[in-house]
Amino acid sequence: MAPSKAIGNPLDCASLSPRPGMQQLKWIVTVTWTPSDMRILYLEDEAIIAMETVETLREMGFQQIDMAYSLPAAERLVADARPDIALLDVNLSHGRTSIDLGQRLLGEGVPVVFATGYASGSLPADPRATVIEKPVTPGALERALTEAAAHPES
Repeated sequence: MAPSKAIGNPLDCASLSPRPGMQQLKWIVTVTWTPSDMRILYLEDEAIIAMETVETLREMGFQQIDMAYSLPAAERLVADARPDIALLDVNLSHGRTSIDLGQRLLGEGVPVVFATGYASGSLPADPRATVIEKPVTPGALERALTEAAAHPES
């Protein structure tokens, strides 16, 4: 098994008010997640984009990548094994979208990143989801997945 690559952001979570004469305490919590331990569902209907992104996900440390090129395939993968996180292309072929699947996963506590070629403001607002605009750079993808993993129950 390959060594884990931890990705995380230090988040300033709390500041405690001191009693008179005491020093103020500040708590820093580091959110760390390990992609090698996570199953990611990746839905993308464009083959070249999918191949490039799968390579990026592997470089980030993901080893369990459930790749789907269609909505029915993604739904079968979810039925077979619940993902720990999902990366979903919003607009799919034949006029389909992944919005309903994403909403269902969010409702089950699975962090979701929606990738869209349109302005992110055009998507239905859901504060639980993370949205990134295409074309996606490796850095933007890593930040989006880190953000989503940090707030799975938001």
